[in-house]
This record gives sequence, C-alpha cells and structure tokens, in this order.
Amino acid sequence: MDKEILIAVISGFATLGAAIIGYVAVAKRAGHTDDLRGGAADSPGAAVPDLRHDLRDRIREALARLVERAGDDSFVIFEDARTRKFVQFTGDAEGVLLDLPVQELSEVERERATAYFAAHDVRLMETKTFSSFQLDFGDDLDQAAETALTLFQHVFRLGSEFDLRIEEN
Repeated sequence: MDKEILIAVISGFATLGAAIIGYVAVAKRAGHTDDLRGGAADSPGAAVPDLRHDLRDRIREALARLVERAGDDSFVIFEDARTRKFVQFTGDAEGVLLDLPVQELSEVERERATAYFAAHDVRLMETKTFSSFQLDFGDDLDQAAETALTLFQHVFRLGSEFDLRIEEN
C-alpha cells in the first residue's frame, strides 16, 4: 500500500475515533446514555429497573394523593434523606407539574439538569425571583414518577436505592 494512502486511512480512522469519543462524552455529560446502550432507559417514560419498583410506586401513590387534594397550594416533595436533594410537584384536578428549582442545584447538577431537560424540549422558566425547570405531565402519573426517579439518578447521581422521604401538604 502506498505510504500516502496509508497515512490517509490512518488519519480517517483517527478522525472517526475522535468523533465517536466526542459523541460519547457529550452524551454522558447530558445524561443520555440510551443511544450508547441501544435502549431508552434515560428517557422520562422509560422503565426503571425492578429494584426501584417500590420507590416508583411510592412516588406514584403520593402523586395520586396530590391530584386528589387538588388545592391551589397542593404540593408534594420527594427528597433523599441523606443528601437533602429533592424534586417537587404541584398538582390539581388536571394533573401534576414537576418543578425543579435551579437555586437548589450545584453547578454540575445544574449542567446535568439543563442537558437533560433540553434533550426533552423543556426550557428553564425564569422570573425575577426564581428559576426552575417545569414539566407538565397532566394526568400521566406513571411518567411523572419515572421522571422523578430519572432526575434522582442522572441529575443528583444517587444510586438505585436511596432513602426517599415524602412531604405532602
């Protein structure tokens, strides 16, 4: 093989390798490794591993109670007792709205949340006094529960089992 052709082939493989490594790094930073695994475990409605089944059920049950209360100030907060990291929802008869306040996130958590929500077409809601990511689930409590667990896993980097505390008003 001609030396110039060999150099061109090696250069092509190096460029392809760099592109793949770059894609993997961006996907991991954004918390979207589903493309890398060939599954959809990182999407909001994806199935959560069975060992988290109890957590998902507890979250869904609390969200159902939230909808039943249906007051102007109805809320539920899901918090890891150890780290105090939380995801909160408001709700009424129409369904539930996830609210993740940015002020409560570390810089790296904010980056992960921004990447996660941007990949799901959710933008940061900002006012003069606060900023938060908000996602309206309507009456899809299963997807809301799955998304809450996904945020604990991908934004807060908690393991599959954590000490879930639920605060309801």
